[in-house]
Amino acid sequence: MGIYISFNPPSANVAIKLIMNSIMDKGFINKKYPAIKNKWLCYGKAALYIFDNGKEFWSDDLKQVLADLEANHAFNPVKKPWFKAKAERRFGTINKQFLEKQKGKTFNSIREREDYDPKENAVVTFEVLIEVVYQWIIDVFQVSPHGKEQIIPNVTWKESEKEYPPVVIEPERLKIIINKTCESKLTKGGLTRDYIRYDSEELAAYRSKIGSCQTKYKVDEDDLGYIYVFNKNTRKYFKVSAVDARNNGLRQCQHEAHKKHAKRQVGSKINYDAIIQARIDLNRRVEKMCLKFWKLLQILFL
Repeated sequence: MGIYISFNPPSANVAIKLIMNSIMDKGFINKKYPAIKNKWLCYGKAALYIFDNGKEFWSDDLKQVLADLEANHAFNPVKKPWFKAKAERRFGTINKQFLEKQKGKTFNSIREREDYDPKENAVVTFEVLIEVVYQWIIDVFQVSPHGKEQIIPNVTWKESEKEYPPVVIEPERLKIIINKTCESKLTKGGLTRDYIRYDSEELAAYRSKIGSCQTKYKVDEDDLGYIYVFNKNTRKYFKVSAVDARNNGLRQCQHEAHKKHAKRQVGSKINYDAIIQARIDLNRRVEKMCLKFWKLLQILFL
């Protein structure tokens, strides 16, 4: 139904993003990656979401999203892994048929790894990884027969959606619902979250009506370039961009790395300017590494 890949550890946000991807129409994948030949047909809100008992699945953020989606949910029985055998087998399929063949893979034990260094052998960028995973799912897994019954996912989906039409959620509403809920004090300078400031004429007009107060908004941790602010009067959200356009497309995991680097440089005096400088320094370092990598490729294949 869906997939979500990130550098973030297991969390409510990761679970929420996975739910969003499963609900969305997947047409955007073919537009972004034209080399992918087939289509991922699965989409729509599930009748019931069943979760593991990890603490991330009991979070208030996830409960709020499920309530906004008007979605039913349940939990797998404790200490009864056989209830999720199919899910575990699916991870095994991905590992054996796709990931284990790639350079930079990790191993189950030091003995298996020997002198192989996954970091030194890594050759795929994050964006390329996402593309090739999508390509494997759509052009290989979804159109291939599986199991004793030789079920082809795309064929099964086409047959089942005639009897059970997918429940569609309007894309813009879904995008707002699925984002992380936060609160900050609305001031003359707008809203500030994690050193990034957001402001607009619409937000200033809203502040003139309600004054300076704690204000609820939604954040997309895969793009910190904007937030959705909740208007208490209209009971609707409106979009507000970051004052600094350099935050467009910035992921929370990148922002955390920039803050960590800035703290090493300036210690407790960390501020927004120090974080921006850290971002510039790290981007330069990555560019140098990429240039070195491409030069090596040219030497190997010329």
